[in-house]
Amino acid sequence: MLGHLYLQRGFLHKNFCEDNFFHHSSETFFAAAVFDGCSGGKESHFASTLFAKIFRNTCKNLPQIMNEKTLKEILNEILCKSIEKIVETKEILNLSEYELLSTIIFLVGNNENFELIAIGDGFVSVNGKDFVIDQENVPDYLSYHLKNFEVDNFKNWLNFASLRISDVINDVTIATDGILSFQKERNIETQPFDFVHYLAKDEFLIQNPAMLSRKCNILKNQHNLIPADDLTVIRFKKS
Repeated sequence: MLGHLYLQRGFLHKNFCEDNFFHHSSETFFAAAVFDGCSGGKESHFASTLFAKIFRNTCKNLPQIMNEKTLKEILNEILCKSIEKIVETKEILNLSEYELLSTIIFLVGNNENFELIAIGDGFVSVNGKDFVIDQENVPDYLSYHLKNFEVDNFKNWLNFASLRISDVINDVTIATDGILSFQKERNIETQPFDFVHYLAKDEFLIQNPAMLSRKCNILKNQHNLIPADDLTVIRFKKS
């Protein structure tokens, strides 16, 4: 499985990149997520970074028995254990819900299939089909549901997530909505260019681990395009 990861601060965010991501792999499965902190929140770069570190730590401590579970069960287990740690951190640091506003697009997979959930806005491309997750700038953030958190009740809430997909894995991209935000860097005439397709589907440089970084440089230098919003992209291509 070819994996490509990329993060870039958007030009509208002068001080911090409010996105983050994590990636974990073992012999039997892999997991990855992108997180987009809410600009209207408080220090939202902290929320996305905290989520990334907690999800990564949860995956590193998975018991071997997880190998006997389905991908959906594994995804729910990682998600709920991570949220329990987020709740614990919230209480220890006395954080408000506005300090934990971040979207989540999370997937787990193996060499054949994957399971994905999205909580909030973002972009997903699955084997050639695009899903733009747009909640009109009012995402249903996880942070709104952390008060009096109970695992069983929360698993029921997950059924109403903004997107859930189970499918075979061939070419899958998850991204924050920064992938939709490319704009002209300079006021010069250039031909229209499908930057979303270029990053999420086009196979140019697919064997190069730096594919996404190279392509973003090409978008900038040859097509005069840079992301206005923070951009995080993770793409998996079956080899």
